[in-house]
Amino acid sequence: MKITQTIPVLPSSDFDRTRQFYARLGFRQISVYPDYLLLERDGQELHFFLEEGDPAHGHGHSHFSAYLRAAGLNELHASIQSAGLAVQPPAARPWGMIEMEIIDPDGSLLRFGEALEE
Repeated sequence: MKITQTIPVLPSSDFDRTRQFYARLGFRQISVYPDYLLLERDGQELHFFLEEGDPAHGHGHSHFSAYLRAAGLNELHASIQSAGLAVQPPAARPWGMIEMEIIDPDGSLLRFGEALEE
């Protein structure tokens, strides 16, 4: 057996809103089902399950996150800003990565990371 890919599965309380937000990050829809949404960018997938108003969870307070390794974070930052989304610029971290973060409409944290050049 060989693991070929891992895919984050994040909550969504509204697939239309999720699809629109992630389209601004460059993702496109692969498939949608009544309770499941699949998006893709650059051959990498994000999946979403429909979370219908769990009062213990609450909108904007997700405990979910995804770490996406990327190349060209400065370009990604510029494209996110030009899409009208607020995001801090990428910053170097002591563990050898340049990272930036954005929170989706359901409160899930997306952290993008790129290895520092040596």
